[in-house]
Amino acid sequence: MNGYALAEIIRQRDKNIPLAFITGIKDYVFEGYNVDACGYILKPIKKESVYQLMNKIIKKLSSVEKSLVVKTKDGIINLYENDIYYIESSNHSTILHINKGSYVSNTKLREWEYLVSQGPSKLQSTSILY
Repeated sequence: MNGYALAEIIRQRDKNIPLAFITGIKDYVFEGYNVDACGYILKPIKKESVYQLMNKIIKKLSSVEKSLVVKTKDGIINLYENDIYYIESSNHSTILHINKGSYVSNTKLREWEYLVSQGPSKLQSTSILY
């Protein structure tokens, strides 16, 4: 697998991860547009190029919505705070209701208050609404 194939897989899973390429072949630069790469560094590598690209990546990361990696009973999922409709407590677990469905997690309801930065709009004893 080459770097571009890996970038395609990453992009399918998360559209916000900054991607950058280092290559010695100028022709590959255009493929990066298909995966929305932040930039390229052509070999030989120059310090200035690395600094410029890193600053671009840092700027992009500062504007990216916070994501959460959540262990659920079905496995590990990556979700964004805006994906969450509400979280409810049920049988010593919590149920996340998000735009892609519902997932059961062992994370306690009170812990969700600290994990999600936007904060709940309403907290009840059994649910948090966003």
